[in-house]
Amino acid sequence: MAMKNTGDTISAGGKIFTLGKKIGGGTEGMVFDVLDYPNYVIKLLNTAKMSDNEKLDTLNRLKWLKDNIGNSELKQKLAIPRALIDEDLGYIMVNANEHKKLDIYFAYPRDEQEFKQWLKDDFRLKKRFQIISFMFSSLEKIHIHGLIFTDLSPNNIMVHTDKNNLVFIDTDNMRKRDDPYTGVLGTDGYMAPEIYHLMDKKLNDKLKEKNIKIDREISFVNKLTVDSDIFSAAVIAFQLLTLQHPFVGDNAENGTAEEETEARHCRTDYILHRNRTNICTTNPFIHLFENRETVSDDLFRLFYKTFVDGKLQPKLRPTALEFFDACNKALDMIIKCPDCGVDVLYNTGKFDKCWYCDSQLPEQIHLKIFSAYEVPDRASLISKITDSNYSSNSITGENNFELSDIVLTVQETKYLNMKHFERTTGNSSALFAITLIDDMSKIIKIQVNMQENNAITANSLLVHKQNKTVVPIDKAKEFPCDEYDICFELLNTRVGKIRTYGRIFKGRKEW
Repeated sequence: MAMKNTGDTISAGGKIFTLGKKIGGGTEGMVFDVLDYPNYVIKLLNTAKMSDNEKLDTLNRLKWLKDNIGNSELKQKLAIPRALIDEDLGYIMVNANEHKKLDIYFAYPRDEQEFKQWLKDDFRLKKRFQIISFMFSSLEKIHIHGLIFTDLSPNNIMVHTDKNNLVFIDTDNMRKRDDPYTGVLGTDGYMAPEIYHLMDKKLNDKLKEKNIKIDREISFVNKLTVDSDIFSAAVIAFQLLTLQHPFVGDNAENGTAEEETEARHCRTDYILHRNRTNICTTNPFIHLFENRETVSDDLFRLFYKTFVDGKLQPKLRPTALEFFDACNKALDMIIKCPDCGVDVLYNTGKFDKCWYCDSQLPEQIHLKIFSAYEVPDRASLISKITDSNYSSNSITGENNFELSDIVLTVQETKYLNMKHFERTTGNSSALFAITLIDDMSKIIKIQVNMQENNAITANSLLVHKQNKTVVPIDKAKEFPCDEYDICFELLNTRVGKIRTYGRIFKGRKEW
């Protein structure tokens, strides 16, 4: 490919376009604005070191992405080729001009006063969990469509400036899941260990040809998989919550450039490994994270499973859906500290103080949703949940457990969708809207999404705790939450009928 510059023209689909300002580029290629087309950009790939077979492989892959993904649900999540360049290897894609690169969330001011203000204004746990949730949700859909992203890094993820949706860019490296490709793809610091091991193996082979030995020998077979994507996404998620790479501890930060490289290549232990061989004492966010003040127990376990159990055994890593589910559970429990305004992960079982200002947090009113899979019919469920001996503390057995826990903040509407009633599902439209009108008078407002009502939520009821009378939710706009339980009965879902019940708590006690 001849070098292109601003003002040069290219042809795509027989139409002439003029290159605008260069907005990005590296060893793989260059990205330009398109004059007179502000909603699009052009990426021209660097073919200087490509063989003819590699060029053909890349061209066929771009065609496949354009023709097969361009009309799928993924087109909203991926900056895929909209048109291919006629004479050069490259493509036109949508310009995410209302988005910024994810790595802006890793930067923070060094000045102490500015840092304190940044903590309150920009280190918003809610926003960060939303980004992580959306990232893993998108990744799961990419994998379901039979693809591997291969090069997941903060440089390749764009976050909307106002909303929380993401767009994945630089999609030309994506591969099909059944592709036997074993090349090295990724961004330094974000590749999974098996990819670094593959790099080492290639280096070993080259050195052996010259009768040169190195200490580290790589014996097992490596290739790109969906599990490689999971590892990269987990590194990004960990950094969003801690502002620290999960394998870069004190020794690497205070050591040589080679030692830091070793750590970024995951050749040290996870900095929160139980054996404590690699620790990080200079970052206060690590202490908050380890104490579960800025991360839930579920997410903490998933990170450990990824960076310890699954570090060298990719199949032991959690799935994207597991991370997505844990993130959404955490989002349901985030409140704002009434004294300082920072986001706090409210944990009714552990912490009752703000991690930032140490002020006492008031007991929160929250809705817990429990499964009732073993109950044969709705009448039996109503009878059971109004039994004075039946409480959340009596729930046992694998078929009867807590599904969701949603903190209710005064005058803030929380939306319940399928993931609150069936934990292995993804996002859906809102089924219910629930609002705590007043925590003193204990009044809650619950509304049904009428568009979904007939198909899914028609049989949901309020159940009076004392006299067992029932009121359809669509007729009961407001109710005192200490007098009623909620019977959620969802019909025509992808798993059939779902029967659950909701109970209101204040702090750790049932109302």
